[in-house]
Amino acid sequence: MKKTVFLLAALLTMLCLPASAQTSLPTDTVYGVREISQDEFRQFIGDWATDGWAPARGRTVVVDFKAAWCIPCRRMAPELLNVAQHYDGKVDFYSVDVDANKALTRALQIRSVPTLLVCRLDGQRRFIIGFYPASELIQAIDQALK
Repeated sequence: MKKTVFLLAALLTMLCLPASAQTSLPTDTVYGVREISQDEFRQFIGDWATDGWAPARGRTVVVDFKAAWCIPCRRMAPELLNVAQHYDGKVDFYSVDVDANKALTRALQIRSVPTLLVCRLDGQRRFIIGFYPASELIQAIDQALK
């Protein structure tokens, strides 16, 4: 009973807040990393159906392959935000839901989530598989950029 009363009070409080006090991320953004589809992957990064491609925007790209049901993916989201802030405009960060983009996932042979794809301007690619804290992700991305 106490839980129900508390939940109702919390819900009413949120509904009564002015719109300016309610914050939400844009629908295409998760933790500051832009969520893209396999078609947008072609547009922003390269044609994944071919073997030779490089980022289209002239910057190194990091793509987070994740799934909504994946607990390590959820833990990695805030870490990835810190990493994106560290690179502030030097590297583009994107996110792809593996369940919604199966053709892309199969083409890139993503077998585990979370998986990060680091794609350099020269077309070289490196995969970072598993959960890592921000400091280790920065080291891994720095090494991939060398």
